[in-house]
Amino acid sequence: MIRGIYIWIRRRRGADKAFMSPWLFVIAGLLAAVTLAGKRVADEEATSNRAVERGIVATPDDATPADRCETKVLDQADSMTAAQRATIPAGLSLSAYARQFCDQAAALGALASNGDVIQNDKLLLTTCVDGLMASLDALPQEERRFSATDFRKFSDRYCAEAIDRDLLEGARDGRHKGELEQLQQAIIADLLATGEITEIP
Repeated sequence: MIRGIYIWIRRRRGADKAFMSPWLFVIAGLLAAVTLAGKRVADEEATSNRAVERGIVATPDDATPADRCETKVLDQADSMTAAQRATIPAGLSLSAYARQFCDQAAALGALASNGDVIQNDKLLLTTCVDGLMASLDALPQEERRFSATDFRKFSDRYCAEAIDRDLLEGARDGRHKGELEQLQQAIIADLLATGEITEIP
């Protein structure tokens, strides 16, 4: 924007070329980099202090990206509804669930130094599959259509295709509910037809 204004002013004054105007890109880039770096450092410090308050680490210097991630997840969880809390796998405390998620994000290279999760397909796939498998674990045995092994085959393929089609974004608020249900039925039908999975009698 600054470069555009600069060129416009120069041309209005009769100059054909904006002297050194490309350098404004370089200057703006450096300023942006310094600003972003400063914000990230400030965020890291603030989150490290919150980690101490929550008892996750003893001192701010002890905080790792996973510790900061856990802190941010727990901070967000303070405003979760009962329905959202119900999605946490049975047998896991909120803190344990947050730590498991953050360790997983770190292992998949999806964790920034300030604890922010950088969404990538690997993390989306793992989170999606784990969520589906947790929903199966919550079902009584008599209500299950497939074995855990067969359901895992379905989950792997369903989540991969949902990610390819960009259907997982907004899935929680029902934006792609119809498309996801159609995809689910199509994959189950195909896996049954090919004999890759079988229904429990």
